Amino acid sequence: WDALRVEPVGRRMPHEDGVDDAVFSPDGETLLTCAGGLNRGYARLWEVGTGEPLGKVLRHQDWVRSVGFSPDGRQVLTAAHDGTARLWDVSWLKEDIDPERLLRRSQLLSRYRINARGEAELVPVSEWIGLFERRNSR
Repeated sequence: WDALRVEPVGRRMPHEDGVDDAVFSPDGETLLTCAGGLNRGYARLWEVGTGEPLGKVLRHQDWVRSVGFSPDGRQVLTAAHDGTARLWDVSWLKEDIDPERLLRRSQLLSRYRINARGEAELVPVSEWIGLFERRNSR
């Protein structure tokens, strides 16, 4: 919010339920929020500059009431109403990966790619082996 004008300055970061907690990462580039309801709870990472979600939803079986970052920003802690706490590795937020390498990594891990028509297709084994060899040569 722009406190002087009392106006929002960024995009909405929608949640299915009311937000219970929100914290900035130590570098101020990522926001961690949590919410939940009966028999469901979750936390979500957001890019501060764009308001876009980052990574997958961090799920619990019950309402997530509190969240926090480790001092180095490489882990987050979520604490739920059912008495469970979970530590999550988010060190990938700190990786500086060029888009080409990220694409190769996703193809290697999923064995799928997007073809010229915008459809998902299985990467042929011969190409998959090539992706694996390139990955190991770095």
